[in-house]
Amino acid sequence: MIYDAEQLRAVADTAMHIAQDNLLKDGFLKPCGLIFTEKGLAKVVEFRFKDVGQKRRGQAAFKREVIKEGGIAVLIVLESWFVFKPDLPVDITKSLEHHPGRQEAIVIEGVAASGSRLIMVQPFRKHGSVIELDEPIIPDSHYHWESEWTSGLWDRFIMEGKA
Repeated sequence: MIYDAEQLRAVADTAMHIAQDNLLKDGFLKPCGLIFTEKGLAKVVEFRFKDVGQKRRGQAAFKREVIKEGGIAVLIVLESWFVFKPDLPVDITKSLEHHPGRQEAIVIEGVAASGSRLIMVQPFRKHGSVIELDEPIIPDSHYHWESEWTSGLWDRFIMEGKA
């Protein structure tokens, strides 16, 4: 299977439904990365980190695992903060923790060796133990973002003309 934009979107939609169900049932998400090969889902990697150092080591380990598994597509599933403000400068070195306009969201990022990319944001609000899902945000395919989880994953294949 080649993960073109349509196939990547299909697996991301499925992952989003599962993430929504888990969030509503458990009140939180366990962050994870899904690695896909030509045969389908090959591995789910749970991410555990308490600080930025552990997060960076986990990101590097995940990228190594993708290569080891022969991955041709990945989905990253996280509970995160986001700010929907197009003029906000991108700075992945700063946390949105103290940004007054931040919202909580399920974020799914999909990237394939073929060059297909997508990002899905499912904002939500917590009212005590009740979680309310807002309208999802799914930018069109021309939307660009930098990813600390997947940037550079298949650069060597692109350089070698194998992607």
